[in-house]
Amino acid sequence: MSDPALSMLARSRTIAVVGLSPKPDRISHQVAARMQRWGWRLIPIYPRGDQILGEPVLRDVDELPEGVDLLNVFLGEDKIAPVVARALERGVKGVWVQPGARSPEAMAMCRAAGVDYVENRCIKVDAGYFIREGVLRPPGASIDRSD
Repeated sequence: MSDPALSMLARSRTIAVVGLSPKPDRISHQVAARMQRWGWRLIPIYPRGDQILGEPVLRDVDELPEGVDLLNVFLGEDKIAPVVARALERGVKGVWVQPGARSPEAMAMCRAAGVDYVENRCIKVDAGYFIREGVLRPPGASIDRSD
């Protein structure tokens, strides 16, 4: 698998989503809901609330359990690097920054740590494409390729 996005998705079972809104009309919520539907376990990270998408909410990246497979980031550019630095300390194995934000600093930190990093690509779009093409089977999910 030469595409880091495909590699990350294929080996991931758990996705921590920082900036996951509890509001169903927000893109972070829609993306996370689809990833959950496809079989990934979500860990919402949001400063308020008790549950999002039926999962208990963590207030901060510092609360992540060790070794989360993938951190999916829905934050402004100025907040990405500090969050990624703390996630790397917690042993996160991959970082995915959604479209509209970039962080050369976070990318450099991930490369130095040997952690895959993807930015400016939508995790839902990429996962959907890989599933439809038959090159990705999400964890624990029976997939309708029309999804």
